Amino acid sequence: MLTAAVLYAVGTDQVRGFAVTLFLGLVLNLYTAVFLARMAFEILERKRWIKKLSMMQVISATNYDFMGMARYAIAGSVVVIAVGMGALFMRGQGVLDIDFTGGVAVELLFKEPKDIGEVRHRLRDLRDLAVSDVRLEGEEPHRRFMINTAAEPGVEAQEYLDRVKEKIAQIFGDELVHYSLELQPLTGTGGIPSLGRVSGLAGMGGLGLAPWVYGQTEGEAVSGGAPSVPAAGGNVPAAGGKGDIPPSEPGAVNVNTEAVNVNADTKSESPAPATSATPATRDGGANHAAPSASPQGSGTTARPAARPAAQAGRSWPTRVKLIFDHKIDYDTVNDLVARQLAKLPDPDKDADYEVFNREYRRGDTTGYNEWEVRIDLPPETGMQVVEQVRAEFEAIPYFPSSNTIGGKVAGSTRVRAAYALLLSVIGIIIYLWVRFTRFSFGLAAAVALLHDVLITVGLIALSAYLTGFLQFLLIEEFKIGLTVLAALLTIVGYSVNDTIVVFDRIREVKGKNPNLTAGMINSSINQTLSRTLITGLTTLFVIVVLYVGGGAGIHGFAFTLLIGITVGTYSSIFIASPILMWLTAVPESQAQKAKTPQYVS
Repeated sequence: MLTAAVLYAVGTDQVRGFAVTLFLGLVLNLYTAVFLARMAFEILERKRWIKKLSMMQVISATNYDFMGMARYAIAGSVVVIAVGMGALFMRGQGVLDIDFTGGVAVELLFKEPKDIGEVRHRLRDLRDLAVSDVRLEGEEPHRRFMINTAAEPGVEAQEYLDRVKEKIAQIFGDELVHYSLELQPLTGTGGIPSLGRVSGLAGMGGLGLAPWVYGQTEGEAVSGGAPSVPAAGGNVPAAGGKGDIPPSEPGAVNVNTEAVNVNADTKSESPAPATSATPATRDGGANHAAPSASPQGSGTTARPAARPAAQAGRSWPTRVKLIFDHKIDYDTVNDLVARQLAKLPDPDKDADYEVFNREYRRGDTTGYNEWEVRIDLPPETGMQVVEQVRAEFEAIPYFPSSNTIGGKVAGSTRVRAAYALLLSVIGIIIYLWVRFTRFSFGLAAAVALLHDVLITVGLIALSAYLTGFLQFLLIEEFKIGLTVLAALLTIVGYSVNDTIVVFDRIREVKGKNPNLTAGMINSSINQTLSRTLITGLTTLFVIVVLYVGGGAGIHGFAFTLLIGITVGTYSSIFIASPILMWLTAVPESQAQKAKTPQYVS
């Protein structure tokens, strides 16, 4: 519970959610064990449904000399820690995830299966690169990968995301799945047939590619530009007024419309991306940043000049339905159309246009599979514009999810993570000091916790060098992020709980004897060995299932728990107890003096 409280106090929103779940689970577990279990046994006994309790003897009475093996165990731990710290030093800042360094995470989807080693090799120029294989049920394996890369110094995360996506597109090209689009002309197009899909992305979910946000009133198609000047005697609604699209217009939907101004020059900086309808795969909680609609460059794209808005109820020479195999938001479509119109010569580039969907509402970032584009140009010219929209759109690789974290946020997260670990260890030392009335108990447990954390972190760092020949064990190039931090603090709580069980038995066996001996510790550990192993193996069974069957987002979390719980069980026997004996050892002269009877004359 102490660990959960620290996680909630200094953690981010994602870690706080884990802390709340951990705290509630511990409280409910305590309530169930103390009250409900006792009540159940009492009812069973009073009803005479059970007359005796028998349990299978997993481990019979043992008499192992654990203290005799302690020196070899400690030597082995020192070697493992040294190797792990060496790997940590070699990886440097690269062992940290973008949660602590700032950077981007991008999910790739290939048309054909790829070897993770090949993907890692071809992207090796990216800074602090980590590649993990993402598997989805029902999808062919080894087609989807998540890459993490730290941002370059002085480069904003969003700008770096654009650079990374551009580089990925250059390296892999047509090997990646691209967007696809079907065009269905709704008006005369001079014999131009409906254009079919190029590739399918059914079921891929939504995407937000929005560089800019255009205004729109509720339930209406938005026009690009400022209100046009009405003809003399024309019945045009005033600014903010509403009119109806004539039902006689082919394919039109009878909805309220309103002319809306679009100020094309209000912003020059890079805009914030719209929220994607597809959730990001990383438990980090950061906004999903979709790729730029321009595959050839990064950063901002010049917005077209403002054009006169469409007049409500007008007839559009070019009307085309855009059907996507995945959901896409309004801003992306509007930006693509505006950019292609801006390439036309005068006066066509100033033509009015609308992007319409009957379910869309102003400010909505939800993606839709269908949009209607209306352009005040002859069908031949208008279709050329829409075809260019399609060509530009289908040149963009499909990135199912992406995530960015800025440098300032990452720096703040690092500080809070350090506070979390420090406060947890200090709190545990104080708690054990009060519980056992001796500081040596708390210090021995703290050393064991430090041992567990160092070995776990060292093996995480070492994973980068083991992934090649231990891939069959699902070893990946793990990094330390927020989920791994939560796992480390969970390990701290589990390890100290296991250590307390052994320390309690040591205190009982020791009694009032002023000197703690190796025999007392051996007897205590042998008495609690069955409980220690059963608890550890039960916990490990759940974690192994999580490690093997869990998704990529929790793979590092499960690996950390798997190592930490194993090492924590080992340290409560071979590390904490020997250190406790050395800390409480009474000098031989004092022990002899205590044994010598004192005669009073």
